[in-house]
Amino acid sequence: MSALSLEQRYFNLPEHIHSPEPTLPPGAQILYVCDSTDGNSNGGMISGVKRTQLALEKVLKRMGYLVTVAHSQMQDSQNGQAYFRSATVPFQGQRDFKAAINVGKIGKLIREIQPDGVFVATLEGPLGLAAALFSSFPKLIGLESRIPYIASYTSRFHDQVAMSVNRKLGLNLLDNNQLAHFIPVLYRAAHRILVPTKTMEEELKKLGYRDMQNRAVLWPRGVDSQEWHPPKPQEQNPYTEYDWFKAHPELPIILYFGRVAAEKNIETYLNASLPPCHLVIIGDGSIREDLEREYSRVHFLGTHYNEGLAAYVRFASVHMFPSTTDTFGNSIVEAGASGVPTIGFKNAAGPKDIITTPERGFLINDLTEIPAAIAHCLNINPQDCATSYMNEYSWRTAAETLLLHLPPTPFWSQRHAT
Repeated sequence: MSALSLEQRYFNLPEHIHSPEPTLPPGAQILYVCDSTDGNSNGGMISGVKRTQLALEKVLKRMGYLVTVAHSQMQDSQNGQAYFRSATVPFQGQRDFKAAINVGKIGKLIREIQPDGVFVATLEGPLGLAAALFSSFPKLIGLESRIPYIASYTSRFHDQVAMSVNRKLGLNLLDNNQLAHFIPVLYRAAHRILVPTKTMEEELKKLGYRDMQNRAVLWPRGVDSQEWHPPKPQEQNPYTEYDWFKAHPELPIILYFGRVAAEKNIETYLNASLPPCHLVIIGDGSIREDLEREYSRVHFLGTHYNEGLAAYVRFASVHMFPSTTDTFGNSIVEAGASGVPTIGFKNAAGPKDIITTPERGFLINDLTEIPAAIAHCLNINPQDCATSYMNEYSWRTAAETLLLHLPPTPFWSQRHAT
């Protein structure tokens, strides 16, 4: 039997599952599956996937929903011990990513909490895959009915794996295009697929997802205006404590913040011919030490998060986003809401869909355009930049979109049968 026929046999759900479902009301229990560790296990840096989970969890709870987040470091509510056993593995540029190894226990969790709705945020991760498997084949965990779930397409996992492995080995061993063939199979059973941009919807179609027009839901992220905003009057500039800034305070600060990993393509910008500036990197990851040794002119400020990170961002002049593998780019929106425009590549999914107006930044075709891009960004009014983002990106809207497309599980139907 061919791979395609296996896919059709096991991952095509009945047509009725594609029909609109009622929104679950406040009080419903939502299982949020997220293969992502917190900042303490990643050198203080929190990934975009984790930041999204934290923001949505907060908003959903404010809206009256009960939210259980399944992740590798969750604790058992009965005894306070770790629910999953986890192992430290290098993953997506994180030195100490905690991956769950007894993923079968996600089936036990589903039976225990009997969720009214299931959202798999990281379908490529071990917990996400296990949750999708048990939802699609419920008899594996002693249930009779399939559990519909929605998933989000949060990363170009095939690109990131290939780039990380090839850089580590110094060989072009993995072909990202070959790995990409597995993506449609992973998402085939999802009731809906939340995609951050139209570009990512088109990409999934090219990968072989034939019915995307019926399954894809545009799902941009949000931004917290309490944390990400332009500098306030009399606020202390955190860069003033550094001697290199004191020596030349007139120079613009060109900032990258996030994971320092191969798939982020940071070296591309570091090798560019830049006008006089302070080039700053905030974050940690698998290639940080290599970059520190190779690029002595770059200022590495370590890891910061929450309000500490936000302060460094809003006092920067320009944000650089060199990645071409990210599906969205939370940092673009966070920097923009802080009044800091972004320079990104025109062919990259995140920047091309987010930097859509002049006050948001500049899209480049190649590195020769960086000087002009920096000059453009330095002439942008920070408040215009911040307003542009705040008017469009809202975590409340993101939560409402998720709820609108979250189908009730059989547990909900049984509890509310008339």
